[in-house]
Amino acid sequence: MSLAQVPTLQQKSPSEAVTVEELQAERAVRQREQFQQLQQLNRQQDRNDMRYRPERLEVPVIRPSCSSSVYGSSVSAGCR
Repeated sequence: MSLAQVPTLQQKSPSEAVTVEELQAERAVRQREQFQQLQQLNRQQDRNDMRYRPERLEVPVIRPSCSSSVYGSSVSAGCR
């Protein structure tokens, strides 16, 4: 069924008939508003997620038990 074949909805009088184009425009406005609300909710959720900062994690570090030092041309190693 094409748009030209879709009958208009009748309200109180024929002069107040709602056309298909008006219905489509209202629907488009509602869809845009819903999309904007969804985007706003998503942005707020992203902002809330970014506020959470986990504590600094303790990462184990392996330190060498032996250290070496260079004095001039000699190398000394001190192992414990």
